[in-house]
Amino acid sequence: MSGQAMNRAAAERFVAAWCANWCRVDIDAVVAHFADNAEMRSPLALELTDSPIVTGAENIRAY
Repeated sequence: MSGQAMNRAAAERFVAAWCANWCRVDIDAVVAHFADNAEMRSPLALELTDSPIVTGAENIRAY
């Protein structure tokens, strides 16, 4: 994403694309939506890595 605000229609398209990629288990397409410095928070990440936060698109891909 470019960091610019989205209108509702653009946000709905973004969500639909992300969900479709997630449901196909297409990790490359899912992670393509994330910025290089994205952060993901997960209770499972806390159990696996001792931190609830996974930082960076490549680390999210590996997670």
